[in-house]
Parts: sequence; structure tokens; C-alpha cells
Amino acid sequence: MFLVFKKKLKIFFILKKNLLVIQNITEIIQIKISLLQGMIANLNIQDIILAIIAVICIKLFILRQNKKEKDVNTWYEIKLENASYKYKGEWLNGVPHGKGIKEVWSTDGDKHSIIIGNFVNGLIHGYAIQIFDQDDDEIMIPYYKGNFKKGRYNGHGEYHWGTGSYYKGTFKKDEFHGNGVQYFVISDKHYIGAYDNGKRTNGKYIQGKPNNM
Repeated sequence: MFLVFKKKLKIFFILKKNLLVIQNITEIIQIKISLLQGMIANLNIQDIILAIIAVICIKLFILRQNKKEKDVNTWYEIKLENASYKYKGEWLNGVPHGKGIKEVWSTDGDKHSIIIGNFVNGLIHGYAIQIFDQDDDEIMIPYYKGNFKKGRYNGHGEYHWGTGSYYKGTFKKDEFHGNGVQYFVISDKHYIGAYDNGKRTNGKYIQGKPNNM
């Protein structure tokens, strides 16, 4: 009986103590609200707007300071759904942006290449070079050099196969598109004319390599 009474008494003092703490906190909050209301009452609309803008600017500055860009001389590995790559170069907001080098692998490891150029929001953009792996039966290293747009061949460029064949002309979304010249090393002929999404549409075949190419 005494133990039960003692336990109840202990609970009573704990509740009383917590109620006093809650009461003190409530009083402090009320005081702060009163002070804040007094400050706001003495401010005009323009001052309040300036204060809000100042707070937003400070928060943005803190976010930028916390989001430090990565080292331009360090390789970083990034894995995607259909590929993975390593990148070394300039960054902006956590993505490749500016001059850099990207080494890319497909998920099955079948395709591998190195891209050197300028990146915009994570994608190669503008003039760049893409170098592919050379197979054992190829006589040269395959590569593309020319213009990119948002990660894809777009504009004027050259694609060279490891066999010695090549295409020089315009591209659109990775396809031969527009006017171009394609040399076929096995038949020692070249095609000169128009392309439409990778298909030859209006041109002619000529024996030998194209002149000055």
C-alpha cells in the first residue's frame, strides 16, 4: 500500500514539474510573439519585403556554400540505368558543365568510348571528339569528331570506322542527315549526295576516294 502511494506521489511531482516547464515555454513564446508583433507594427510594407528578400538571399547563399563543386582534376564514377561513366572536368550544380573528359560504358560492357569536349548540364554539347575501342580486326581506332547537341551528333561532323571507311557531312540526332560523303573501303567507292535520317536519298556513287578528303 505504501509503495503504491509512493509511486503515485512520484508521478504527481513529475507531472507538476512538466506542467511548470510547459507553462514557462508558453510564456516565453507569448513574449516572443508580442515582441515580434511590436517589431512588425513599427515596420512598413517596404521594410517587411526587404527583410523577406534578405532572408531568401541568405538561405540561397548558404545552400550554394554547402553545395561545393567537385574537384576538376579528380575522376568521379556515375552509374545510370543504361550506362555508367567516369568524368573528370568542370562541374556546375553537381553535374558535368564546362570542359571535361567522359569515359562511357554500356550496361553490358559491350560498348566503351571516351568523349573530350564541352559539357552543358551533364551532356556533351558543341564541338567534341568521341573515341571508340579498336577491335582486333580493325586497322585504325574508330572515332567521331564534330558537333554535338544535348549529347547527340548534330550538325557537321565526321565518323570514321575502324575498317578505314568514313562519313563526312551533316548529322541530326546521331543519324546522317543532309548532304554528305561516305567512303566504302571494301569496294573502294564513295557516295556523294543527300541523306534523310540515315538513308541515302539523292546522290551518286563514284569509284575511288573522294578528292581532298
